[in-house]
Amino acid sequence: MYRILLVDDELFFRQGLRAIIDWESCGYEVIGEEDNGEDAFHFIIKHQPEVVITDIRMPECDGLQLIHKVVHEAKLKTKFIIVSGYDEFKYAQQAVKYGVCDFLLKPIDEQILENSLIDIAAKLQSEKKQSRHSLMHHHEDLINIILQEQPTNAQLINYYSNMKLQVTEQYYFVFIENNYYPVIKSRDLHQIDQLQNYLELLNELLPQFESQYLYPQQGKLGLIIKKSWLREYSSITSLMKQLHRKLSLLEEGTIHLYYSPICEGINFLKEAYEAAEYVQQFKYYDNRQLFDYNDFKSYTLRHIMLPAERYKQLLQEMEENDEQRISTELDLLFSSFSAEYCSIEAIKASLHKLVADCLQILHEMEIDKNRLSKLNTVLTWDHYNIEWLSLRNLMLTFLLECGSAIAEERKEMSKGGIQRIKKYIDQHYAEQISLKTIASQFYINPVYLGQLFKKTYDSYFNDYLLQIRINEAKKLLRQTDLRIYEIAEKVGFNHPEYFVAQFEKTEKLSPKAYRQTFHSTVGE
Repeated sequence: MYRILLVDDELFFRQGLRAIIDWESCGYEVIGEEDNGEDAFHFIIKHQPEVVITDIRMPECDGLQLIHKVVHEAKLKTKFIIVSGYDEFKYAQQAVKYGVCDFLLKPIDEQILENSLIDIAAKLQSEKKQSRHSLMHHHEDLINIILQEQPTNAQLINYYSNMKLQVTEQYYFVFIENNYYPVIKSRDLHQIDQLQNYLELLNELLPQFESQYLYPQQGKLGLIIKKSWLREYSSITSLMKQLHRKLSLLEEGTIHLYYSPICEGINFLKEAYEAAEYVQQFKYYDNRQLFDYNDFKSYTLRHIMLPAERYKQLLQEMEENDEQRISTELDLLFSSFSAEYCSIEAIKASLHKLVADCLQILHEMEIDKNRLSKLNTVLTWDHYNIEWLSLRNLMLTFLLECGSAIAEERKEMSKGGIQRIKKYIDQHYAEQISLKTIASQFYINPVYLGQLFKKTYDSYFNDYLLQIRINEAKKLLRQTDLRIYEIAEKVGFNHPEYFVAQFEKTEKLSPKAYRQTFHSTVGE
């Protein structure tokens, strides 16, 4: 609610104005009345109402003199509405010169006045936001200089004075991170309304906290906290628990708090900032939400990706579309991130590689990746604030979608694709093919392919391949003079002895005897 003062030498007019206007619905409360400009000026200096409605012609100090004193002498930004019983152009001209918001003639039209009040309230709200925004940006710039540049001692003294920071006082640096995915896809912590909500909440816990100690940075909010403010708390962790509880009620996402050890004096604030920044590297280590630097300072981060073998089993389970085993293998992968002390950048690289490998499999199977509902999210997840469990669930959903797409493709193949496989065998029997190599070629589980082949053609894969090779060998024995070892090579056998054994097993006579039944003499 904005505060308003009524100034007019006619008591009846002031009382009537109070009665006819719905002040509350317009966003105001009337905090006083005055009957002359001099008393009104002193009231304005003392109580500083946002809006004043004043008559022009009054004893001692008229309305225009009052406005001049408030605006030009006291330098206040009070908004004025002039009401007058005289339609004089010179008054209107001066009113414009002084920045008066409106000039209304008596008798007052209540609807016109209410509309004017509503417009002024909107303007005040906009100016308030802009003022807060400018102030916070100013403080943000000062903190940036202190934390990220190398200011001179003279500059530091000036910055500390602006920030109300004492050189010898002890400080903590805290980062607030709202892991809003999957609640919302984006969040701007620089929004003035959001910052104001945080400021009000912090004032509940720390009455001395002011806006200059807020530091918006890359989707997070930094706080400078003085140790002297913690008298009601047993430790910084005790405050963090209270802050986390209240923020969790305010926000929809999962709140993470990262906080530094105490820094002995303002000259070490940069080190405290770096400590709070460092501990963010451990956000995917478990399901915790409070991250005290002291709990992690002895750990050494590794900036390397996990070995390829860690992904191999997971990709195999994905191809086989085994939901339970996909979930189990994914949990093992995330556990490896913690066990190996992987940095966030290493985790990002590892998960992007996993996604790329999945998409490569889909590409080789000619499956349209755009059918995956989580495709865009898994490609850009590191653009969001996302906590451990949500990230794990996102990856699980993506892997299950990939597995389902592969299973559907195989189902379609079972309807018409098995004929393609048989045709492939008929054309490539002379090569070193097997059930395993063909299953790999067509991205089908070997066991499933063997079962499907037997069901469709009433013959086991190996028996069918052997029979094709023997039939082709018989043809070559009848129609050519090629030697036995040459024929063996041409139909896919590496060893002539094995070819002869398989031929005899199938045809009940040797290749040589078979040829002799068609030729009276053949040189071997």
